[in-house]
Amino acid sequence: MKDKIAIVTSGWGMKCSYSAWVLCAIAKIYKLHNPDILVGSSGSTGSLAYYTAGQYDSIKNIWTNLLTDTRFISLKRILKVMDIDYLVDTVFKQQEPLNIEKIKKSNSLLFISATEYQTGKPKFFTNTDNIFDALRASKAVPVITGKKVTINDTEYIDGSISTSFDINIEKAINEGAKNIIVIKDSENFSLIIKIFYGLHSFFVNKNIKKVLKIHCTSGIHSVKQQKNINMIIISPSKKLQIHPLDNKKLHLDESFSLGYEDLKNNTEFKTFFSNL
Repeated sequence: MKDKIAIVTSGWGMKCSYSAWVLCAIAKIYKLHNPDILVGSSGSTGSLAYYTAGQYDSIKNIWTNLLTDTRFISLKRILKVMDIDYLVDTVFKQQEPLNIEKIKKSNSLLFISATEYQTGKPKFFTNTDNIFDALRASKAVPVITGKKVTINDTEYIDGSISTSFDINIEKAINEGAKNIIVIKDSENFSLIIKIFYGLHSFFVNKNIKKVLKIHCTSGIHSVKQQKNINMIIISPSKKLQIHPLDNKKLHLDESFSLGYEDLKNNTEFKTFFSNL
């Protein structure tokens, strides 16, 4: 039996346009369509879901066309800058319908993280759960989306708050992965984001306050090497111009294209893949 292969992503809003095209490149160039395990948080989870369903062209259309709509992101909506209901109910269900049946029948185990609001603990939804609800919960960024998401009487918020890269990698390892592809969209938080979450922590319960502190001090983007695990990290070859709430088409196109080119030209990944 071959060692299990996992793809792990994290979340950082619109910067996840980079990981979206890396996923497409993995499928289109290397023909890796059914890795054993996929683990992601927040901004990257939609791409992982479409990847699991084999809808690679949909990933491109969503990121470079559909997400540029002001109905999704508008800085004029102060308490709801990002409308995740529009994203799920209009984009994922109507404009580019996500094939839920393919996800449920897939040989790949898909793990979508969210954060339990009362406990601050991570929750991993998978193929057998309601995927649309899981995506909505995973993307419920505090203040930015203006809501918490309730699933089976439990409230959830943004998955990346409780699940750093290392936690997502640990999840993949616990599920049996020995070969892990990590797609790293960004470096750690800017000072402005740290201040934003620091101020927000005054208005939440003690458990969320605790995870926000960890979230801001350790960051979600650092990656530790793991013993006895064959792991490769794919990250931008140059600084991305896009920021987490930037849905300008020019910046999305640039970020998306860079992801594809970076993987295509990555000799280290070619070696990694040839040894799988």
